Amino acid sequence: MQEKDTGTIGELAFSAEAMRRGYRIAQPFGDNCEYDLLLDAGQRLYRIQVKSSNCKIGAVYSFYLRRGKRKTQYTEVDIFACYLAPERLFFLIPADAVNNRSNVKLNPQPRNTQWAPYRENWGVFEQDYKGMMTA
Repeated sequence: MQEKDTGTIGELAFSAEAMRRGYRIAQPFGDNCEYDLLLDAGQRLYRIQVKSSNCKIGAVYSFYLRRGKRKTQYTEVDIFACYLAPERLFFLIPADAVNNRSNVKLNPQPRNTQWAPYRENWGVFEQDYKGMMTA
């Protein structure tokens, strides 16, 4: 499977699960935005950057949270939705929690790690974050 296909599958999986949970999803036209999707949680809009991986190295999946040739930060993203495709599992991580990291390594097994609280963290869409848009 090509990398672009993996990304599309991740976006579709996120959209389907978010809609199943009662959220509305919008997708910007073109590739001009730093985010992939908008999630409407009623009074709030969240800018979602979906990252997908099929590649497990040891016990973890690695996700790069920088973009472009110069690997610049995402400044217009509220939530990173990291999709572990073979596991059909999301880690929903606020951009503030990522801080200046260039990547995160996520273990699909529930363990006491830094990223464990973000495993299937759909309640994140009921919180306020700096820079977030209001509907």
